Amino acid sequence: MARGDLRIVANGYGVRDFDTDDRDTSDINQLLWGEPVKRGGAGNNFAMPVDTGEPEIGTDVFLGIVKRDSTETAGVDGKVEVERVGPGTVIEGDATTSASIDTASELLGLMLDFVAFDVSATSVYTVDEDQAGAATQLMLQIVGGDIIRTRVFVQFSPVPTTRSS
Repeated sequence: MARGDLRIVANGYGVRDFDTDDRDTSDINQLLWGEPVKRGGAGNNFAMPVDTGEPEIGTDVFLGIVKRDSTETAGVDGKVEVERVGPGTVIEGDATTSASIDTASELLGLMLDFVAFDVSATSVYTVDEDQAGAATQLMLQIVGGDIIRTRVFVQFSPVPTTRSS
């Protein structure tokens, strides 16, 4: 588990509290500051952690980035403070593979690709810069980066982009 993996750097949509299911029922760990969350759990009424390859259009309701650690316990539901995202929100996170984004030419080759988050076995969240999915499938689009710190900037883009001729 890690804190501060991701952060909103531009165009956030404010902070809101969401319910979290007790750990015995949900079988998840405490949600930590800097982790991405989506709607899920019993009745889709709780904030849940995003999995590798998410968020996906048509499948996930991406809520945002945890602003303050969740308060649930083993047997009691809790709350989590989430910084909300919307169209145009920019999120910063480490690249999954730092060697893929440590030069200007590599970053240029990734610009505007649609990607998702990756979560390691130790619950560290990164931006999977090599995923290069379709605009109709993935919600995060690479809009910049920092090649020195190997950080990726992604814009939340929840609606598939289509163009009629």
